[in-house]
Amino acid sequence: MEFSKQLHKLIFEDFKGLNLTNYSNYDDFKLLQICDSLKPLEMSSIFKKTIENAEIVLDIGFGGGFPILPLANLLCNIQFLGIEAKRKKVEAVDVIKNKLNLNNVRLVHERIENIVIDKEVVIVVKAVSDIKDLLNKIITTKKINIFFYKGPNVEEKENYQEMLQLWNIIENRKYSLQNFQRSIIGFTNKNVPHGTYSKHDKIPLSKILK
Repeated sequence: MEFSKQLHKLIFEDFKGLNLTNYSNYDDFKLLQICDSLKPLEMSSIFKKTIENAEIVLDIGFGGGFPILPLANLLCNIQFLGIEAKRKKVEAVDVIKNKLNLNNVRLVHERIENIVIDKEVVIVVKAVSDIKDLLNKIITTKKINIFFYKGPNVEEKENYQEMLQLWNIIENRKYSLQNFQRSIIGFTNKNVPHGTYSKHDKIPLSKILK
């Protein structure tokens, strides 16, 4: 509760004009940003075990800091890395995470398609992004797991079936968040390495983490 209040105050006072989240009402913010970020830990034993056993959790497109900040606040012994393409959001969330003393969080201004994931990681994605498009952008030389926070009708709304040639579904659980229906859907790559890249124009994740 105290974390939710502090984060809400920072977003809507210190960075009021930046549109880090649309949920200015505190109750909506707590439910649809804080609780929504954490609920899969309660609803999915696969998600919970995978996250808790991770050496590092990578949040792609964290925007206003979700789910990376709530997860990092709860799981303080796990290292989190956020990747975000919008510099202003990276700079704002970096200030916010420092004020919240989240020393287990690092943030990088970059696009995921420019990074070679050369370490075993768990990826979380809460941003509004198409599963197929994002999976196509992942370049990795390791076995990885990636979880998408989605609505209840993800199978009807997104055509990711052809990606099952390259990825296995490891979780697909639907649950309720008060009056909202949600899904957590997870994938793991079937083969490694996955994707092709030129060493001259991609950044190894291991270099970012140094």
